[in-house]
This record gives sequence, C-alpha cells and structure tokens, in this order.
Amino acid sequence: MALGRIVLVLGLAVYGLAAAGSGIDRMSLARPAVERVVPGPFRAQADRSAATTDLVRQNYKAMLVHARRATKEDPVDIDPTALLGSALALNGQDDAAAQAFRLAARFGWRNAATQVYWYDAALGVGEFERASERADALLRVHPRLVDSAELLEPLERSPRGRTVLAERLSQNPPWQENYLFLRLDSSPDLVSRRFQVLSAIAPGHPLGCEAVARFTSVLVHQGRRNDAVALWNRNCPASAVHGPMTDLTFRTVQTSASDQPFAWLVTPSGDLTIRQNGSTGAPPSLELSNSASGSLLVLSQSVSFPPGTYRFRATAAPGSTSGAGKLALSWVCGDQLPFPRAGQGDPLQDGQVVQIGACDRQLLGLWLDGGGSVKLRSISFEKVA
Repeated sequence: MALGRIVLVLGLAVYGLAAAGSGIDRMSLARPAVERVVPGPFRAQADRSAATTDLVRQNYKAMLVHARRATKEDPVDIDPTALLGSALALNGQDDAAAQAFRLAARFGWRNAATQVYWYDAALGVGEFERASERADALLRVHPRLVDSAELLEPLERSPRGRTVLAERLSQNPPWQENYLFLRLDSSPDLVSRRFQVLSAIAPGHPLGCEAVARFTSVLVHQGRRNDAVALWNRNCPASAVHGPMTDLTFRTVQTSASDQPFAWLVTPSGDLTIRQNGSTGAPPSLELSNSASGSLLVLSQSVSFPPGTYRFRATAAPGSTSGAGKLALSWVCGDQLPFPRAGQGDPLQDGQVVQIGACDRQLLGLWLDGGGSVKLRSISFEKVA
C-alpha cells in the first residue's frame, strides 16, 4: 500500500488543523485561497493551507515548498512537520519523509498523517498488531475514514490482520458502527472482506442484534442468507434463526428489515390494513384486510429452502375469514415476486403446493384476495414427493 494513495484519500480531513496566530491567519484555514494575502510574519497556518490546496490539486512540488516554509515558521508543532513528511513522501524522498515522521511522532500521535505513515510502515514489516493500533487511533478521531478501502483493506485481506481487526471490533470502538454499516449495493468483495473479519471475532463476544442488523440485511440482499444466519445467530443469540423460514406465528411483522433481517416485511399499500391481535386467553393473530378490488401482496420473507416441492398450510382464528378471504403464496429466485399461479391449492384449506428451485436469493410472498380479511395464527410447511 502506497502512503501517497492514503494521503490523497484522507485529503483535507488529515490537514483540517486548528489555526494559531492572527485573525487573517486563522481565516486561511477555512478559506485556503486567503493564504496569498497573509503577510510574512503570520504565514504559519497560511503555508499549511497552501500546502493542503497543493495536495488536493496533486501539485506535489509546490506542496513541498509550502510545507518546508510552514515547518520553518513553526518548527515545534507536529502538524507542519507531518505535512512536510507527507510532501516528501509524495515527491519520492522516502528517507527524508521517514526522518520527518520520526520527528512528528516525538511530538505525539494526535496527527492523522503521522498515524497513517506509521500504520503503513507497520504493515510493511508485517506488524499487524501495531498497525491495528495506529488504525484504531486514526479511526477514533475520523470514524468515517472506515469507508476508505485503502485504509483497512490490507488488514482485511490478511488472516493475521483480520484477527487483530476483529479483536478491535470486539472492544466496541467508536468506529464500529461505521464499519458495520454498509449500503445494500456495496461491492460483494467489500462485504466478503468484512464478513470474514466479523467471523474472526472470538465466540462469547457478541456485538448485539442492533449492531449487526444492517450488515445481516446486506448479506440477505446479496443472496447470502446462510452467512447472514451465521452472523446473526453468533451476535444475536436471543433471537436466533433456525430453519429455512422464520416467524411461523407472525409475531414480528415490519415495514423494514433494518432491525429484524429475517422478519415478515409488509408491502406498503393504502389498501392494506395489518394489525397484531393478542386478546387475553386467546392465541395471538395477525389481522390482514385488503380493501382493493384485486389480490395484493401483503407480506414477504427471505427464505432458504432446499430445492423441491413443498406444501404450505396456514391456520386462521375461527370465523375470522370474510369476503373472498383467500390466501395464496408465490416464490421467486430474486426480488420481484410473481402473481400466484392458479391451481396450486389454498393455504387455508388443504394447503398450497409450491415448487422451489435451487437459488441463493429466495423470496416467499403471501397474497390476499381483494375485499378479503383474515386473522392468521400460523403457517407451516412440509416437503412432499
């Protein structure tokens, strides 16, 4: 990993330094263009700002000139020294850069560029524990830098690196939430790397349901339900998932999978009414009503059935089915559930037969006829010949 590449990724975040000196000098920190009018005696921050502007513009020779000036004007401050080290590294003067960063480290470790330099140096000699210390210190100050692949990827791709990174995560650092939060469209490579890190966390140190819910949802979305179940059960044992389908009694129904990745998801519609019922002395039920004229998808769930033919049966509270009141199921390999096929049976009667194929991203949907309502108590399934 090249130091210059990381410095460019950090950009202004590394050099967003607190200014000292005159008011116009401080202004140059927020508005680097102002540095051109700062008088000579007050150029300490101005030259830092100029060097930062040169960094962003990738004008490394000019950056080195301004960094040298900033160091001369403020030789006992870690920030210009680290800035000079970065400029030297970006200009290929590795030995001089190392000398500058050794001096910066003597001033302390609060400077981000210094942390990055010695993080890179530790990786270069295989000292992953020390590298993780530097990364942890950097991310505690700049937690959003987790999104920079250049920063943690070297640790994530090494077995020993994954182990030390997992140890850091198990201590609930301030940047843990940023690390675990991924977009649904995150690259499979990034998801795989971080899943390997999470899998390396020692048993007995669960991160908690809330912490891993989003990451679990991403795994489900990318067709990795088995991995999602493994991650969820390890970190959320109180709500462990078992079997190809969960929540057979409809206790957890949500509008989003962010909290419960394996829950039944409600399909948003102004024609649907969904309500949980739990009267004293009676089993709980889920009341579904469809005021539309046609059948609507009301619930869906990510499942993982082995290929085969299955019969699904649903039970309802006695006398609770009105109107057309007919339920139907549909299955898809993907995320767009088709309208139920005719002639497969009724889940509320003798059951509905569904043919399931080999697929890593299965979705099961529950439909309700137009004008119908029902109070569901449970659903069951069995594999048939």
